[in-house]
Amino acid sequence: LDRVRVIDFRPGDFRTGFNESAKVAGRGKAFERAWKVICERLSSSPQPAVAAERLIRALERGESGTVRAGTIFQRVAAPFFARFSSGEMQRRANRAYYKLGA
Repeated sequence: LDRVRVIDFRPGDFRTGFNESAKVAGRGKAFERAWKVICERLSSSPQPAVAAERLIRALERGESGTVRAGTIFQRVAAPFFARFSSGEMQRRANRAYYKLGA
C-alpha cells in the first residue's frame, strides 16, 4: 500500500510583487516603517522558482513533515531561534528586525 505523506511547506519570503498592491498609507508611522523594511528585504529575496524547486525535490524524495524554502536564515536560523527562545525574546527580535525601536 502507498503511504499518505503530508508536507507542511513553508516557503519564506520570495520576490513576487505581492506587496506592491497593498495599501499602507494611513496606518501609522510604525506600520509604514515596518512595511518599508519588509519591502527592502523582499527586493533581495530569491525568485519564486527557488521555492518551487525545493517543493519538487521534497516530493520526489518522498519527504513528509515540515519543508522550508527561502534564505538560510528562514530555513535554519529563524526556526531554531523560535524553538529555543522565549516569547518575549522573539518579540524583541521582531521589533529589532522590523526597526520598530524598543
